[in-house]
Amino acid sequence: MNRFLETPDYRTPAIYREYRRDEIPCVNRGEVLRYAGIPAAVLRRMGDGGINDSCAEVLLSGEGINMDLPGAEGAGYGSCGEELYHLLNRAVEMVESAMTLRVSFVYAPIRWETAGEQEYPVLPFGQSSLALKRNLSGCFGVVIFAATIGAGVDRLIRRYERTEPAAGALLQAAGAERAEALCDAFNGEIRSIAAEHGYRTRPRFSPGFADFPLSVQPDILSITDAGRRLGITLDSSFLMSPSKSVTGLIGLKREEVE
Repeated sequence: MNRFLETPDYRTPAIYREYRRDEIPCVNRGEVLRYAGIPAAVLRRMGDGGINDSCAEVLLSGEGINMDLPGAEGAGYGSCGEELYHLLNRAVEMVESAMTLRVSFVYAPIRWETAGEQEYPVLPFGQSSLALKRNLSGCFGVVIFAATIGAGVDRLIRRYERTEPAAGALLQAAGAERAEALCDAFNGEIRSIAAEHGYRTRPRFSPGFADFPLSVQPDILSITDAGRRLGITLDSSFLMSPSKSVTGLIGLKREEVE
């Protein structure tokens, strides 16, 4: 993996990387609660001022806010308390047991073309996103990736959404947090490798953000061989299955010399 910058262009085979649980950041239970629908401002008041595990620990005190999870009231989880704390931990444990952490990616050099007075990045797929152009400004290359925590988590979610909706909602949230943690681990690895070559990375940029359309998903999945390597498929709305999957681009810039 650490030689990916030596690949000549995006037509080279995608690089596959499987992560162990201990290679990605530990679960942030505050983030899980945020994904479950509790506003960030409320979470900061619940804990020590940050969105972290302290937001969950306060549930044990029985003090806090009403947690409007689907089915929570009927299941006895209508307010923040010990039952909800244990349900949260149970959801996290189930997701961690079911997930498979996999990434497939390619490196592509960027060519910049001038149109009028503007320069635009030429990527291995058609797009006209101004937000992506700003994100990639000054970049000479880009890492295009797809990541997933696997179909096992989706099966868990479907099962519990029918039988225990509150647990289903927390499984959804825990899956989203773990997918983000996987992307963070991958981004960190790319950042470290780039730094060894004197490069720095731009924040990752995903389809569906700003004016970067989801319609580029088929191209990204094809380029990264994500269908074969990761088992990712698309529906007619360009939404991915497994649902806890992410695609994105990470721009590479040369370090500026002072």
